[in-house]
Amino acid sequence: MRQHLTTKLTPPDQVCAEVTPSVAGVIEKMMAKEVDERYATVDQLIEDLQAILTTGSPIHAQRAFDLDALERLDQKTTYR
Repeated sequence: MRQHLTTKLTPPDQVCAEVTPSVAGVIEKMMAKEVDERYATVDQLIEDLQAILTTGSPIHAQRAFDLDALERLDQKTTYR
């Protein structure tokens, strides 16, 4: 139980490469540990899913900037 409360969620798009970043953001919002970080209503979830279908980006589920991913990218990049 303690691990569930303290361990950070592995981003869904890192678990399955077929999951787009937009869909991963929606999944992360649905699985947020804090209630106030989840969708307030089913209507918000539906709006995000429809927005992904039409524009490619959700309205409510904005992913946090991943500094770990940026650091990994920086380590792979060769500067000249």
